[in-house]
Amino acid sequence: MSESLSPYTKEGMEHIFSSSMVSRYSNVENGIIAQQIKNKDNFLLNNASYYIEIYDFEKDIPVNDGEMGRIVITDLFNYGMPIIKYDTGDIGSLDKLHKKKFLSQIEGRKMDTIYSTSKQLISSFTITNNMWKYHELKQYQFIQSDVKMYTFKLNVDTTFNREQELINEFKTYLGSDAVISIEYVDEIPLLNSGKRRKVVNLMDIHHN
Repeated sequence: MSESLSPYTKEGMEHIFSSSMVSRYSNVENGIIAQQIKNKDNFLLNNASYYIEIYDFEKDIPVNDGEMGRIVITDLFNYGMPIIKYDTGDIGSLDKLHKKKFLSQIEGRKMDTIYSTSKQLISSFTITNNMWKYHELKQYQFIQSDVKMYTFKLNVDTTFNREQELINEFKTYLGSDAVISIEYVDEIPLLNSGKRRKVVNLMDIHHN
């Protein structure tokens, strides 16, 4: 599946199965691009099959190690349909450890990244990793509609009494001047792929 393996799920699986869990990064177009090693959080690159680069968000040039950018892949074995410098639509960063390169961060689709009130890029994992504690929620979706305007769509079975806690927490990530509203819904709609978008950016960062 294309959803990331959250720390909450990973820890739960390790407890239940009494074994270490690893996550892999792959896509339909290519295959397995990188995979975690036991007891490690970063992803070892599949250099035998792919040449992986991180490109600037706006320009087609590589960024320095450790910087976030677009994950770009050249397929080294697909002769039937060569895939050269393919923008996966995901973002991440590369780091080197013991002469080997790892994807130290892997984010969702570029369109799902969000920005703070000061227009700083915020990892979508800032949202997803900090929503697990709100166990009353059946579903949620976080939407940025303008520079300082954000909405949480929440689907709950019963009354949700932690609205202010949720707002106060995410103001620490987005900015104290963030305007965060809560909207209750009966369902978060599915995409054609059968998945739900948990983080949505409707803002044009350059226009604003």
